[in-house]
Amino acid sequence: NVPVDASQKIDDKLMESIEPFNISQAVDFNTAYLAGYVADKFDVDVNDCMGRANQRIGQSVLDSFKHETVKGYDDVGGERVNALNVTNGFYKYALLPVWLVNTKWNGQTYTYAMNGQTGKMTGTFPICPKRSAAWFAGICGGVTVAVHLLQMLL
Repeated sequence: NVPVDASQKIDDKLMESIEPFNISQAVDFNTAYLAGYVADKFDVDVNDCMGRANQRIGQSVLDSFKHETVKGYDDVGGERVNALNVTNGFYKYALLPVWLVNTKWNGQTYTYAMNGQTGKMTGTFPICPKRSAAWFAGICGGVTVAVHLLQMLL
C-alpha cells in the first residue's frame, strides 16, 4: 500500500508530504465522486510508478534500520541499499482524496495540498521580507531589553 503520484503536473514531494492515507477505508470508484470537481487522469507510466514505489520502500527500510534497529552508533550507512529487491509487487490505480489550491502572490504561484481523510495540509507559504525583518528585529529587541532588565535586577 505505497501510494505513488501518477501525475506529472503535481510535485511528488508535495503529494508525499500529505500522507498517510488509510487504504482500508477505500471504496470502489464512482464518477459521482467527481461531480463539481476537476480531476486529471494519470499520465505517468506504471513502470515509472513501480520504480518510485520501490525507491520509497528502500528508503523506508533504510530509515527503519537507522532509527529503530541500530542503537549506540553515531552514524549508520547503507552501502547496499540498491540490493533491495521487491518481488510480487502489484499496482492498482486509485483516486485518493486530495484537495489542491493554487494562488498567486507577487508573480509567484503557490500550491497547497490537503489530505481529504486526515485534513493534513502542506505547501509553501509566501513570505514578506519586510515583515520577516520587522518580526526578527522586534523579537531580538524584546529579548535584549528583557535580558538587560534581568541583569539589572540581579
